[in-house]
Amino acid sequence: FGDNAYTSGDSSYSIGEDASSTCDFFCYSIGNGAASYGTAGMSLGQNVIAHGAGGIALGRGFNATNPLRVRGANEFGIGMLSDIPTLTISNAGGVNKLGSIGIGTTSPFARLSVHALSNGGNSNVLFAVASSTPSATTTLFGITKEGHIYGTSTVPALSSCGTSPTIIGGDSHGTVTAG
Repeated sequence: FGDNAYTSGDSSYSIGEDASSTCDFFCYSIGNGAASYGTAGMSLGQNVIAHGAGGIALGRGFNATNPLRVRGANEFGIGMLSDIPTLTISNAGGVNKLGSIGIGTTSPFARLSVHALSNGGNSNVLFAVASSTPSATTTLFGITKEGHIYGTSTVPALSSCGTSPTIIGGDSHGTVTAG
């Protein structure tokens, strides 16, 4: 349903302008420029594509030329205004098995993989915990992409001593060396 919507495959549906579902069976696309190409694949959003069988793409691609793409079979990806998912949940691989979650990566290698930004945003901070009030946000602690931990509201100067990272805090706790 919709302008230029295209569907092929048994029990497959496309709803929206330029939506397409092309597979053997059970693929669904809803939204402007949404597309599913693998059996049992689903896409929901604007300019999103699920390539692999059982893949699910949710969100909004950057534009029609650079859509959000979820490429793996049985993977779930969420993204907004990008061509790669911000959040990826990988294939679990069977009964009583768990998949992996990736933030900033489409190929998580651990149960939870967080990858530093390669462009845009603060690419030095990998993880941060903050406390917010109506007037301000204060970072309680964070981890840089190098694995250094800091406990101030700004990213500190970092150094290392052999294999032991040095943690430099700007509060009353001073310098702590972890080894």
